[in-house]
Amino acid sequence: PWFTVANQFLPRNLHDVIRWARYITIQSPTTTEALRKYSTYPITDFIVDSKDEKLKKRYEEVFKSFKLTQSLHDIGFEYFTSGNVFLSIYFPIVRSLICPSCATVYNVKKAGKHIHFKNWKFNGTCPHCGIKTDFIVKDAKSMAVEDMNLIKWNPLNIAVNHNPITGEYEYYYKIPNDIKRRVQTGDSLFVNSLPMEYIEAIKNNKDFKFDSNNLFHLKNLSTGATVEGIAVPPLLSLFGLVFYQATLRKANEAVANEHLNPLRVVFPQPQTANTDPVVAMSMRSFVSNMESAIQKHKKDKGYFLIAPGPVGYQAVGGEGKNLLVSQEIQQAEEAILLSLGVSRELLSGMTNWTSSTVGLRMLENTLKSYVTQLESVINWVMSKVAVYLGIAVCEVTMEPFQLLDDEVFKQGIMALATSD
Repeated sequence: PWFTVANQFLPRNLHDVIRWARYITIQSPTTTEALRKYSTYPITDFIVDSKDEKLKKRYEEVFKSFKLTQSLHDIGFEYFTSGNVFLSIYFPIVRSLICPSCATVYNVKKAGKHIHFKNWKFNGTCPHCGIKTDFIVKDAKSMAVEDMNLIKWNPLNIAVNHNPITGEYEYYYKIPNDIKRRVQTGDSLFVNSLPMEYIEAIKNNKDFKFDSNNLFHLKNLSTGATVEGIAVPPLLSLFGLVFYQATLRKANEAVANEHLNPLRVVFPQPQTANTDPVVAMSMRSFVSNMESAIQKHKKDKGYFLIAPGPVGYQAVGGEGKNLLVSQEIQQAEEAILLSLGVSRELLSGMTNWTSSTVGLRMLENTLKSYVTQLESVINWVMSKVAVYLGIAVCEVTMEPFQLLDDEVFKQGIMALATSD
């Protein structure tokens, strides 16, 4: 009984749901803009809970290196689109190659053309001793903050093994074929910096298993359900509405192409009911004169045509304005905004909001919950970085934001000002 046309295209597995959720953000500009507002509006400046100015400056360097504000924007958009964000931190390494014969150490990025990655090993001719050999790989930690990176993994490549009884998770990364091919061909951009465990997984044609302490799984809690430990993308509920709106837009496009541009017909009109202008005049001469007159009128809008008889004009088609379904499209858009919990004022950027609006209060509470989760992401990232760099771990928060102005506070300030 609930069957609709959109049900014919419903996804059959979770990865297809994520693909459709991403397609919805492309197909529906309203949804995309609402999610962008959701993910960017509540993000404010960062506050480091420390009185040590040097430590604060060090944290700010990390914020800048990670492009944390922009990264949080991307994380928020993925959070509201697919419902799952998988994050980890790339800590840079300095990879060195050691010749087993003469023990000469080379930086892999400066080894030049003498050493290549082939058959899963770095081999070549040692410039120092001249022996062709397989080099020993040795990786060392790099403290360069500018080389650190916050990785947002594609959820389509993540497999989750979840035990619902104990609440334990195991995360596996299905390495894309393009990355496998680049590593196998010895692309220096990949083999010079990828961890050897990653390369070993490609060599053995296995999925890469994450350390559970080094992966942060941010789940959208508003869906109320999980499948195999992964949150169901919240945009799934919009699928039918977006499909309906797309169908209406397609109908409007067909009407615009077929019925908005009328065919204009010019013909010799009979002077009386019993006369036929086709018999009385040369149609070839009439057509030639009319084509010439139309061309002259396009060049000179003041041009007058002197006709030997009356000329008829008729438009065929052009009734498209009455066929357009613009009002239905607007109603579908309002339904999408309602399902997203977004007011049109927020979408359009209007500023005439009032604190008495209950919907905006609810929206503010929703965004505050989202900010709380983002702060947990920030503190997880900064605690990992602080331990790696050997600096003190400090709590990081964002400046409180308010969707609504506190009218009571304003009135109190005004009362104090007038009392003076």
